[in-house]
Amino acid sequence: MGNSAQTEPVVRFQDFQVNLETGELWKAGIRLRLQDQPFKVLATLLRRPGQVVTREELRQLIWPKESFGDFDHAINLAIAKLRATLGDSADVPHLIETLPRRGYRFIAPVEGRAAPRNVATPPAEERFGRLTRWGWIAVGTAALLLTTFAIFRLVRKGAELPSVEVVPLIAMQGTQGDPAVSPDGNQVAFANRGGPHPGIYTALVGGGKPLQLTDSEADSDPTWSPDGLQIALAKSA
Repeated sequence: MGNSAQTEPVVRFQDFQVNLETGELWKAGIRLRLQDQPFKVLATLLRRPGQVVTREELRQLIWPKESFGDFDHAINLAIAKLRATLGDSADVPHLIETLPRRGYRFIAPVEGRAAPRNVATPPAEERFGRLTRWGWIAVGTAALLLTTFAIFRLVRKGAELPSVEVVPLIAMQGTQGDPAVSPDGNQVAFANRGGPHPGIYTALVGGGKPLQLTDSEADSDPTWSPDGLQIALAKSA
């Protein structure tokens, strides 16, 4: 049987698209990085949308050899990483609901279909090369505006670059500047000045409460380490 007859499962919810076979996660045409275990949790929940998937079921499917204590830490960490990537919140969930001591339930509407393997998913995948990790940030006085440029290397003549989408990243008092996107493209570090709470902050690209790292007007120019685990900054005298 040729490739044209083979299919791969594709699931969509909100702005996200998931290929359950290849382990790929996309948001608005941009590929997001998600580790193996969090992705397996997501895939399990998406296969049973609206239903409760118990922690014991997840343990048997994903962590069958883990002891109870190790599994408890592993599932909590996997759920936390999954929520961070999706921009979801445990307190006010819009994607993954936690049922204490029972399990989890995917609560957003899900659209699933089998897409032909030689149809690009998303379409820009076959028209362009690797998606760059960096975007451009436009800064406003009332809000930090994120301008996400999906920059691709053209691999076929006549292909057009995707249009630029400008959306508010976060609104807070003061003036935000010196933006730096994390290596995985999921977070932005920036400096906040002139407000009641100056310093260096990070925020998820998908939205959410910003995390304050420092508390000085003198801090500026945050820079991510290559592994995305540390942030360097400049400090004025």
